[in-house]
Amino acid sequence: MAYQTSVEELQKKLTK
Repeated sequence: MAYQTSVEELQKKLTK
């Protein structure tokens, strides 16, 4: 699921 990759990227930006 390509959606999971987006979630991980979004989480990284949120945790930044």
